[in-house]
Parts: sequence; structure tokens; C-alpha cells
Amino acid sequence: MRSSKTESLAYFVIAFILLLVIGLTVRDGGGQPHFLADINHVLDGTHDMSDPGSFALGAKDIYLHGWFTAVNMWLIHLWPPGFMLLEGAILKVFGPETPVVLILQILASACLAAMMLLQRMLLKPMIGALPASILPLSILLLPVARQFLLEPLGVVLGETFSVSLFISSVTLVVLALQRRQVRWAIVGGICLALAAYFRSQFELLVLAYTALAIPLAAWLVIGLRGTRSDAQRTARRFMLRAVIAFVITAQLLMLPWRIHNKIDAGSFRWVQTMDVVASNSLSTNQYLLEKNGGFVIEGGGDLSCKFEPSYCGKTDTHFFFSAFVRHFPEWEKVKISLAPKYWFSSLKNTGILRFPATKLDIVWNAILLIFTVAIVPLQIAIRRHSWSPLLLWINLSFFSPFFVVFSLVAFEARYFYLVKIFGFSMCMLLACLTWTLQTSQRRGEIGVFSAK
Repeated sequence: MRSSKTESLAYFVIAFILLLVIGLTVRDGGGQPHFLADINHVLDGTHDMSDPGSFALGAKDIYLHGWFTAVNMWLIHLWPPGFMLLEGAILKVFGPETPVVLILQILASACLAAMMLLQRMLLKPMIGALPASILPLSILLLPVARQFLLEPLGVVLGETFSVSLFISSVTLVVLALQRRQVRWAIVGGICLALAAYFRSQFELLVLAYTALAIPLAAWLVIGLRGTRSDAQRTARRFMLRAVIAFVITAQLLMLPWRIHNKIDAGSFRWVQTMDVVASNSLSTNQYLLEKNGGFVIEGGGDLSCKFEPSYCGKTDTHFFFSAFVRHFPEWEKVKISLAPKYWFSSLKNTGILRFPATKLDIVWNAILLIFTVAIVPLQIAIRRHSWSPLLLWINLSFFSPFFVVFSLVAFEARYFYLVKIFGFSMCMLLACLTWTLQTSQRRGEIGVFSAK
């Protein structure tokens, strides 16, 4: 036991040092703040996006006043408070002159190292210690992962924390099955909730995991009645317990913020971003351009007004959803035509597409597309594995909300980064499971959910 803990600690330390060195020395995209920048440099906009400046504004409010002042309450209507609270805590502890970007990079490296350690723990029984140690680190070969998760631009967006927490959460719920301990699923639920507190899109994933847990639970319960194998019944019962623990933990930890929003804004909604999305979609192009909303037009966020001119200038979100439903085929045709430009975009672009993609950008993004698409055949390949239902639930719950989000929200290049990183990580896990299953079948072993 002591040897295992020492090995895990050593792996964490090595991964942390490697991640921090990369974050401090490598730059894969332009428009990045200096790693010694303080909160005022971030607030002044030393980068190509407005979000980091908004987060810095919230952090300064927390530092100066302990919470968001009335004039800045809009910040927690558009974003959950997690990242702004983290930046505010850094200012409280170290002061306003501290190099906040550097501290964020240190914390980000620690979060990512913990995520990689969990992945190693999951993979080690399948493929051995050495491959399990190398594979989690292989994500560092991807320029998009380095920029989005480690470099200054990524850490001032707060994405590192939400992404690492989310991938850790799904790794933990699979670890719960591997180790037959529900506590891993509970910790996974905690990580999932924390990811939602850092970035609002993860709240949609929590809702998807909760909704799709219902058919999964029903399938598991029905299966309990139809099987005579004690091993199958035990496995189904445990999977049911793990899934329930995972989603309930996440929902319970998110309840306080929902209650806060109900008291503050009269709604249990996590954020009010959809109101902004609807307003943009119902605005004329002239109005959007006057408000510096060219990225909305370019990203297909103006379609309600385009397809229903009589809706232009309306403020009720009902008109937005009505236009989407009434013009669904045309709407999706526009979004599908735009998607390749954003998927294959240059890393110099984070929002609007200002820079053309290089050949290297196209190659890397093509590789990531292959990894993401490969999830489908690999999921089919492991259909006889005992974890297959859980992994199918994880993947459906991830990709189905993104179809909705990408349909409704104006594209920005960075919105595809999470899909690319998740696709790579999930493909890696499924490939290892496929290899393990084929190896066990050659030895005459089969998973507990085998059809035989």
C-alpha cells in the first residue's frame, strides 16, 4: 500500500513539474498575457477576448468588497462564480500586485496533474504501469490542449479548472466500477458540480447526466429481473448505485447556487446566458455591428432575425425558440456549413476567425476529429464489456447537450476545444478497454454483461 501511494505521489509531482514547465515556456497561440501579469493587466485586456477581463473585474470586487457590488451583479448572471471566487481568493491572500497568471498556472498544473493521476490509476490494471503512465501525458502533444489548459490564455479563461474537474469526474465514476467502491462516484459527483461552478456549460452536462441516468437505471433494474447470474446482478446493482450517487451528489452541491439565483433573480436557472443568446439572435445585423457583435453574425448567432424578419427586435425568448423550431432544417444547414471552419481554425483564433488555418492546424484538427469520431466504433467494440453501459451513458450525456448548444449559440473557435480534448481522452480509454477485452476473450474470459 505504501509503495503504491509513493508511486502515485511521484507520478503527481513529475506530471505537475512537466505541466508547469510547459505552461511557462510554450506558446501555441497569440494574444496571451505575460505569465507575470497582475490582475490589472488581465482587466485591461492584454489578450483577444473580453471574458478574462470580466472575470478579473469580479475578482477585484471580491477582493475590495467581499462580494459582487450591485453594479457588477451582471457578472454572476452570465457566469457562475467559481473562477471569480478563485481569483478573488488569490488577491485576498497575496495582494493585488501579485502575478495572478503565474499562480493560476501553478494551480492549473496541480489540477491537471491530479486528473492525469486518476487516469493512470484507471488504466494501470488494464495495460500496465508504464503505458498507463505515458498515455495521460500524451495529451500534451496536442497544441490545443497546451494552449487551452496550461498557457496564460487558457488559465485566465478558467477553462483549465472546469475541464480537468470534468474529465476527473467521469474518470472517477468509472474508477468506482473498477474498484467496486461508491465513494469514488461520490467524489466524481463533487468534481462534476465544481466544474459547473467554474463554467456554465457544465451545468448542461449535469442536467444531461441526470436525465439520461433515468433510462440507464431503468435498463439496469429490468436486467436484474432477467438474469440468473449472481455476478451480473451484483454488477448491475453496483452500477446503479454508482450512477445515482454521482448525479445526486452533483445536484445537491449545485442546489445552493440555484437557491441563491432564485432569491436574487427569481429563477433557479444556473445562469441567464440564454437570454443574451436569444437577444442576439433576434437582433438585426446593423444593431449587432453597432454593439461590436460581428462575431455573433460570423458564428451563426443571428438566425432568428434572418429567418423570421418579423421577429427582429423582439425581446421574448419565445420568439427565438419559435424561429428555431419553425426553421430547423435551414437553421441546422447554416450551422453545419459553419462548423468545419471553426473546428479546423487556427489556434491564433479564440473567438472570431481572424487568422487563416495553417497546414499544421488542419493536420492537428483532422487528427482530433478522427479521435472524436472513433468513439463510435470503439463504443460498439466494447459492447460486451461490463463497463459498456456506463461509458455509453457518459458519452451520450456529453455529446447530446453539445448538439443543442452548437445549434443555438454563435460559434467561437474555443467552444470546440472541450469536445476535442474530451474526444481524445475518451478515445484513449475506449481503445485501452477494447485491447483489454480482446485480450481477455483470447484467454476465454468475458465481461459480466456478455451476451453469452
